[in-house]
Amino acid sequence: MAPSDLPRPAALLLALLRGDPCDEATLTAADWDAVGVYAHATGLGPLLVHHAGERLPPLLTARLRLVAQRTAWRNQKLLAALATVLDACAQADIPVVVLKGAYLAPAVYGDLALRGMSDLDLWLRPDDLPRFQALMSRLEYTGKHTDPESGPGIVKHEWTFRPAAAGATAAANPYLFGGDAFHIEPHTSLTESWFGLRLDIGPGMWERTRPWQGPAGCARVLDPRDTLLHVAVHAVFHLIMGKPMLLQLFDLRRLLEVFPDGADDELVARARRVDAAGYLLAGLRLARLAYAAPVSTDLLEALAAASPRRQRRQAERLTLAGLWRQIQQAPLTTLRQRLVRGLHDRIVAARWARDRREALRVWGSALAFTRTDTAALLGARLQRLWPRRRRNSPSTSHPVLPES
Repeated sequence: MAPSDLPRPAALLLALLRGDPCDEATLTAADWDAVGVYAHATGLGPLLVHHAGERLPPLLTARLRLVAQRTAWRNQKLLAALATVLDACAQADIPVVVLKGAYLAPAVYGDLALRGMSDLDLWLRPDDLPRFQALMSRLEYTGKHTDPESGPGIVKHEWTFRPAAAGATAAANPYLFGGDAFHIEPHTSLTESWFGLRLDIGPGMWERTRPWQGPAGCARVLDPRDTLLHVAVHAVFHLIMGKPMLLQLFDLRRLLEVFPDGADDELVARARRVDAAGYLLAGLRLARLAYAAPVSTDLLEALAAASPRRQRRQAERLTLAGLWRQIQQAPLTTLRQRLVRGLHDRIVAARWARDRREALRVWGSALAFTRTDTAALLGARLQRLWPRRRRNSPSTSHPVLPES
C-alpha cells in the first residue's frame, strides 16, 4: 500500500476496496477492528465484505455480513413503502422519477445488501407537488416544510415526509441506521445549493428519463449519462458541505462499470450545457483516486478543458487526505464553533465558485445572518438571558437625582 496522509484505517479500507496489496499478515486485531469501524461508519461495510471478504479475518467478515443483512432488510422495508407511493401516484397520474439509492441499489448494484439508503428521493414536476402532498396525506404521511431561503439555502427539496407512525428520526450519520425511520423527499428540481453556490443540472433531463420496472413497481429513472452527472455533482456538493460522500464516490465506480459507454463526449457536452463540468471533473477524479474507478485520462482532460478555470484548479488539487479532513468535521456544540464553521463553509464554497460574481454571492450570504440556524440559536440564548439581566439590574421605577 502506498504511503498516505489518510488515517491508517481509512487508507486500509480504500486499498482493500481498490484491490491494492496491503500486507494483511502484518495487521493486528486492533487494525482490523478500526477498519471495520470505518467501513461501517462510512456505509462501505457491505461493499468491503463483498469485494475483499476473503482477505478479512473471519470475525470481521461475520460482522460485516450481518451489516449487509441489515442493509438488505432495511432496503426491502423502504422499497415496500415506495411501492405504495408509486402505486398511488400511478392511480393519480403523477409521473415520478426515482433517484439515488432506491434506483442504484436494485438496478446498478443488483443486490439490496450492498448499497444502503437513508431515505427515498423522488423527482416530480413542480405543478404536481400539490397533488403529491394531498396523496401523501391520504397515505398517512406527515409533511414538514423547510424555507429554502433559511440557513445555507438548500433549495432542492422544500418538503420532507415521513410515516405518521414513525418513531425516532434517522441518525445524523445516514449510514448508521438506528431504527426503521425514513423520509420521503420530493424534489421539484435537480438543484444543488450551498451558501450562494447554486447549480441546476435538471434542464433537459426530464425529457430523457426512461421507464423502469423496479422492485417497487413502475416508475421513471434518469438516463445513464444523466445519472452519472447527478451522482457526481451530488457527491461534490456533499464534499463542499462537509457531509459523508465516500459511498457516492463508489456509486460512480459502479455506474462506470455498468454503463461504460456513458463516459463519452456526450457526457462532457451535457455537463458543459448545465455548467457542471468542473463538478463532474472533481467527482470522477476522486472516484478514480479512492476506488480505481474506470475513468479515462482522455475524459478527465476533456472535462478539464470544459471547466471554468477556478473550478478546474479546485478539482485538480483534490487529494484523498483533503477529502477526509473536509468530511470528518466535529459536531457543533457551541455558538463560537457555529460562527467559525460558518466562516469556514463560506471559504470552501467560494473556492468552488465558477466566477467572481458567484464568489461574491457566497460571501453575500453572510448578510442574511438572521436567516441562519446560528442566528436562531443566538436569539434564543439572548431571550433566556434578558429577563435574568432585567431582574438583576437596579430598579428604575423612581428617577435618580444627580448629587448636588
